[in-house]
Amino acid sequence: MASQDREDPVQELIRQYLPTETLSEARNLLHRFQEGEAFKLYVLRRIWLVIPVGLVIVLVSLACAAATVLFFAAGGSWLALPAFVLAPFILIGSLFVQLYVFFSWLESRALAKAFRRRARPVPTWGRFLPCPGSWRRSSWPRPSQCWRWRRRRSRCC
Repeated sequence: MASQDREDPVQELIRQYLPTETLSEARNLLHRFQEGEAFKLYVLRRIWLVIPVGLVIVLVSLACAAATVLFFAAGGSWLALPAFVLAPFILIGSLFVQLYVFFSWLESRALAKAFRRRARPVPTWGRFLPCPGSWRRSSWPRPSQCWRWRRRRSRCC
Protein backbone atom coordinates (compact mmCIF):
# COMPACT_ATOMS: atom_id res chain seq x y z
CA MET A 1 0.00 0.00 0.00
CA ALA A 2 2.92 2.31 0.49
CA SER A 3 3.59 2.22 -3.23
CA GLN A 4 0.19 3.80 -3.93
CA ASP A 5 1.12 6.85 -1.86
CA ARG A 6 4.12 7.59 -4.04
CA GLU A 7 3.71 9.16 -7.45
CA ASP A 8 4.87 7.64 -10.66
CA PRO A 9 8.66 8.10 -10.94
CA VAL A 10 8.28 9.41 -14.48
CA GLN A 11 5.84 12.12 -13.39
CA GLU A 12 8.12 13.01 -10.48
CA LEU A 13 11.04 13.36 -12.88
CA ILE A 14 9.02 15.53 -15.24
CA ARG A 15 7.83 17.75 -12.39
CA GLN A 16 11.42 18.18 -11.24
CA TYR A 17 12.43 19.79 -14.54
CA LEU A 18 9.35 21.96 -15.07
CA PRO A 19 9.94 25.63 -14.27
CA THR A 20 6.65 26.06 -12.40
CA GLU A 21 8.27 26.89 -9.06
CA THR A 22 10.60 29.40 -10.65
CA LEU A 23 7.74 31.07 -12.48
CA SER A 24 5.67 31.29 -9.31
CA GLU A 25 8.66 32.75 -7.44
CA ALA A 26 9.07 35.34 -10.20
CA ARG A 27 5.38 36.20 -9.91
CA ASN A 28 5.80 36.54 -6.14
CA LEU A 29 8.84 38.77 -6.65
CA LEU A 30 6.83 41.05 -8.94
CA HIS A 31 4.02 41.15 -6.39
CA ARG A 32 6.49 42.01 -3.61
CA PHE A 33 7.86 44.81 -5.77
CA GLN A 34 4.40 46.22 -6.40
CA GLU A 35 3.16 45.89 -2.82
CA GLY A 36 6.32 46.14 -0.70
CA GLU A 37 7.38 49.63 0.24
CA ALA A 38 11.00 48.88 1.18
CA PHE A 39 11.78 47.03 -2.05
CA LYS A 40 10.02 49.56 -4.28
CA LEU A 41 11.65 52.53 -2.55
CA TYR A 42 15.08 50.91 -2.76
CA VAL A 43 14.74 50.32 -6.51
CA LEU A 44 13.22 53.73 -7.25
CA ARG A 45 15.99 55.53 -5.36
CA ARG A 46 18.55 53.69 -7.48
CA ILE A 47 16.69 53.81 -10.78
CA TRP A 48 19.58 55.65 -12.41
CA LEU A 49 21.69 52.55 -11.69
CA VAL A 50 18.99 49.98 -12.47
CA ILE A 51 18.27 51.30 -15.98
CA PRO A 52 21.85 50.88 -17.29
CA VAL A 53 22.00 47.38 -15.79
CA GLY A 54 18.71 46.59 -17.53
CA LEU A 55 20.17 47.77 -20.83
CA VAL A 56 23.23 45.58 -20.33
CA ILE A 57 20.96 42.63 -19.56
CA VAL A 58 19.03 43.24 -22.80
CA LEU A 59 22.28 43.45 -24.77
CA VAL A 60 23.57 40.21 -23.26
CA SER A 61 20.29 38.46 -24.05
CA LEU A 62 20.40 39.70 -27.64
CA ALA A 63 24.00 38.53 -27.92
CA CYS A 64 23.04 35.07 -26.60
CA ALA A 65 20.23 34.74 -29.13
CA ALA A 66 22.38 36.02 -32.02
CA ALA A 67 25.28 33.76 -31.06
CA THR A 68 22.98 30.75 -31.01
CA VAL A 69 21.64 31.57 -34.47
CA LEU A 70 25.14 32.11 -35.86
CA PHE A 71 26.41 28.90 -34.27
CA PHE A 72 23.68 26.75 -35.73
CA ALA A 73 23.68 28.54 -39.10
CA ALA A 74 27.40 27.84 -39.45
CA GLY A 75 26.63 24.12 -39.13
CA GLY A 76 24.64 24.12 -42.34
CA SER A 77 21.55 25.53 -43.92
CA TRP A 78 19.35 22.76 -42.52
CA LEU A 79 20.16 23.98 -38.96
CA ALA A 80 19.43 27.63 -39.72
CA LEU A 81 15.65 27.27 -39.60
CA PRO A 82 15.55 25.65 -36.12
CA ALA A 83 18.00 28.29 -34.94
CA PHE A 84 15.71 31.09 -36.09
CA VAL A 85 12.74 29.35 -34.48
CA LEU A 86 14.60 28.94 -31.18
CA ALA A 87 16.06 32.47 -31.12
CA PRO A 88 12.99 34.20 -29.57
CA PHE A 89 12.77 31.54 -26.87
CA ILE A 90 16.44 31.95 -26.05
CA LEU A 91 16.03 35.73 -25.96
CA ILE A 92 13.01 35.61 -23.64
CA GLY A 93 14.52 32.89 -21.46
CA SER A 94 17.83 34.65 -20.96
CA LEU A 95 16.04 37.94 -20.25
CA PHE A 96 13.85 36.23 -17.68
CA VAL A 97 16.72 34.52 -15.89
CA GLN A 98 18.96 37.58 -15.77
CA LEU A 99 16.20 39.93 -14.62
CA TYR A 100 14.99 37.42 -12.02
CA VAL A 101 18.47 37.03 -10.55
CA PHE A 102 19.12 40.79 -10.62
CA PHE A 103 15.84 41.76 -8.94
CA SER A 104 16.18 38.95 -6.38
CA TRP A 105 19.57 40.36 -5.49
CA LEU A 106 18.10 43.86 -5.28
CA GLU A 107 15.35 42.59 -3.00
CA SER A 108 17.84 40.96 -0.63
CA ARG A 109 19.83 44.20 -0.49
CA ALA A 110 16.66 46.21 0.15
CA LEU A 111 15.65 43.90 2.99
CA ALA A 112 19.12 44.01 4.50
CA LYS A 113 19.03 47.79 4.43
CA ALA A 114 15.49 47.94 5.82
CA PHE A 115 16.42 45.73 8.76
CA ARG A 116 19.83 47.39 9.16
CA ARG A 117 21.71 44.17 8.68
CA ARG A 118 25.10 44.29 7.14
CA ALA A 119 26.20 41.51 4.90
CA ARG A 120 29.27 39.73 6.14
CA PRO A 121 32.28 41.18 4.37
CA VAL A 122 34.30 38.98 2.12
CA PRO A 123 37.60 38.15 3.82
CA THR A 124 40.50 40.14 2.43
CA TRP A 125 44.21 39.94 3.04
CA GLY A 126 43.87 42.54 5.78
CA ARG A 127 41.83 40.04 7.78
CA PHE A 128 44.75 37.62 7.89
CA LEU A 129 47.38 40.08 9.01
CA PRO A 130 48.62 39.63 12.55
CA CYS A 131 46.84 42.78 13.71
CA PRO A 132 43.54 43.80 12.12
CA GLY A 133 42.21 47.34 12.54
CA SER A 134 40.06 46.76 15.61
CA TRP A 135 40.42 43.80 17.92
CA ARG A 136 37.26 44.70 19.80
CA ARG A 137 35.00 44.08 16.79
CA SER A 138 36.85 41.00 15.68
CA SER A 139 35.87 37.55 16.81
CA TRP A 140 39.52 36.52 17.02
CA PRO A 141 41.17 36.30 20.43
CA ARG A 142 43.32 39.29 21.28
CA PRO A 143 47.03 38.44 21.03
CA SER A 144 49.44 39.33 23.75
CA GLN A 145 51.57 41.35 21.38
CA CYS A 146 50.90 42.93 18.01
CA TRP A 147 53.35 43.66 15.23
CA ARG A 148 52.27 47.34 15.38
CA TRP A 149 52.60 47.62 19.13
CA ARG A 150 52.14 51.04 20.69
CA ARG A 151 53.03 52.30 24.12
CA ARG A 152 49.42 52.26 25.29
CA ARG A 153 48.65 48.72 26.29
CA SER A 154 44.89 49.31 26.33
CA ARG A 155 44.57 49.06 22.59
CA CYS A 156 46.57 47.10 20.11
CA CYS A 157 47.21 48.67 16.69
